Amino acid sequence: MVSPPPLVMLNAKRPLWKLMILWRRFSNQEISNADRAGWIYVFHEAGSSGGIFKVGRTNNLERRIHEWKADCPGQLRTWLGAFWTPFAHRTEYLIHLALEAQCTCRPRFICDCGTTHLEKFTFIGDDPRTVFEELITPVIVEVVALVSLTRSRLDTDAAALFQQHGN
Repeated sequence: MVSPPPLVMLNAKRPLWKLMILWRRFSNQEISNADRAGWIYVFHEAGSSGGIFKVGRTNNLERRIHEWKADCPGQLRTWLGAFWTPFAHRTEYLIHLALEAQCTCRPRFICDCGTTHLEKFTFIGDDPRTVFEELITPVIVEVVALVSLTRSRLDTDAAALFQQHGN
């Protein structure tokens, strides 16, 4: 059974200038020794207005898929892809900043499972597979490459990355 969309949804999307400040701060910090390899995963939840995309990280993809099914079973999810990265924490955070700059909404609501899930995004586009392939995947691939290039410093122009893939 698919859950109905939430009645009250907050758009937690931050202004572009704040995202760019955060990008510069975190992309130029040394990567922590505690940061480990893992997967960046993407799924789509069907619903009103084209649905919502979730981008998250895990070190065990099979376990994470099972956890989503068990912990939040009411949503109809389509798992779209997963990307391996040597520094999953840094990669995920920078991907979230870049996607937030391009999304139409960063929804916050209490799900039927009782949790306020984070790191979800909505984008313009009717076909989730097209949005994933043409917008989300290029951002993920570029950020994974940038983070993989160097452990100590990422000299990337935030404005170019944010503008390259939309808006």
